[in-house]
Amino acid sequence: MWVAILLLGAACHTPPPGRLVGDDYVPVTELDVAAATAMLQGQARIVGTAVAKERDTPWTGINLSTGHDAQPGTVVMLFPRTRYFDEYLALREEYGARAQISAEAFALRREVRVGDEGAFEVANLGPGEFYLEAVVAYVQETAEDVQTGVQYTTIQGSNPHYSWQHVEETPIYTTVYGSYLASRLVQGFVTIGPEDDVVHVKLRN
Repeated sequence: MWVAILLLGAACHTPPPGRLVGDDYVPVTELDVAAATAMLQGQARIVGTAVAKERDTPWTGINLSTGHDAQPGTVVMLFPRTRYFDEYLALREEYGARAQISAEAFALRREVRVGDEGAFEVANLGPGEFYLEAVVAYVQETAEDVQTGVQYTTIQGSNPHYSWQHVEETPIYTTVYGSYLASRLVQGFVTIGPEDDVVHVKLRN
């Protein structure tokens, strides 16, 4: 019975709408250029920080792993959240790099660079909902116990009837430290209301 339920759940999965062009998937909704352009014109600002966590946890809102602020110069991209762009995000979630948007849609974005402590600001925005993302690179420290030898210990004993001797082997471990360059996609949605001047956001994975 349990297996049947699992199979039924898998069969009910519906891929997001998309049009296959060659090997790529693109949104089927027409891009509303006028609406997206209007959202990129105004006096409001988004002020935020970008930080990557070393690992994700299954508990919403809780991630106790080490955080890394985005390094100065990291690019933050902002897109107006239209129905076209929502379809693209759904396709990207389903198909990864095979999801694509048009050059016209990609041009309707803002790019800013991160300053100190992961801080960034996007100015001259109008009311609406926006999607922001950045790829945050950081150095991942590692520590691994590696067996580097064996210690031999001879055990001897005897009693009135016989004597014995055997050798015990104990592995010797050494902690080896290292590091490698890792990266995380951090992202978030922000809504700017008609009366908002500044909206704050924290981008994270």
